[in-house]
Amino acid sequence: MGAGRGAGTPALRPLNSMNEKHAAAGDLGNAFPCVSASRAAEALAPTPGPAPGAPWLRALSLPPEDEQREKSVSHQTVQQLVLEKEQALADLNSVEKSLADLFRRYEKMKEVLEGFRKNEEVLKKCAQEYLSRVKKEEQRYQALKVHAEEKLDRANAEIAQVRGKAQQEQAAYQASLRKEQLRVDALERTLEQKNKEIEELTKICDELIAKMGKS
Repeated sequence: MGAGRGAGTPALRPLNSMNEKHAAAGDLGNAFPCVSASRAAEALAPTPGPAPGAPWLRALSLPPEDEQREKSVSHQTVQQLVLEKEQALADLNSVEKSLADLFRRYEKMKEVLEGFRKNEEVLKKCAQEYLSRVKKEEQRYQALKVHAEEKLDRANAEIAQVRGKAQQEQAAYQASLRKEQLRVDALERTLEQKNKEIEELTKICDELIAKMGKS
C-alpha cells in the first residue's frame, strides 16, 4: 500500500529540488515581469518539512487541512503578485502618460522658444536696418544742411552786393538830380533876368518912340 501511494505521489509532490524551484520561479517571472525571480522562488518555496531527499514523505505527512491551507496561501500569494503586477502596470502607464504629456509640453515650449528666437532675430535685423537707414538719412540731412548754408551765404552775399550797388546808384541819382535842380534854378534866374532886361528895353523903346512922335 505504501508502494502504491509512493507511485501516485509525483503528481502531488511540492517543488523541493533547486532546479524545479528555479524553473518555476522563471515561469512565474515571465508571466509577471514586475515580480523578481527571488520573490517568485520565495512564493513557490515549500513550507518546512522533511528533508529534501524524501519529498514523498512530506506529501504523505501533510494532513488534508494543511495541504488545503498551503494551496490557499499559494493562491493568495499568486493573487497578491497579480495585484502588484497590475498596480505596477497602472503606475507604469501613469508614468508613461506623464512622460508623454511632459514631452508634449517640452516640444510645445521648444516651438515657442524657437518662435521667440526667430522673432528676436527678425527684430534685430529690422532694428539694424532702421538704424542704418537713420544713419544714412542723418548723413543726407547734414549734406543738405551744408549745401543749404552755402547757398544761403552766397545769396546773402549777392543781396548785400546788390543792396550796396543800389545804394550807390541811388546816391548818384540823387546827386545828379540835385545838380539838375541847381541848373534849372540857375536857368530860371537867368530867364527872369532876361525878362526884366527885355521889359526895360521895351520901356526905353516905347519912350523913344513916344518922344520921336512928339517932335
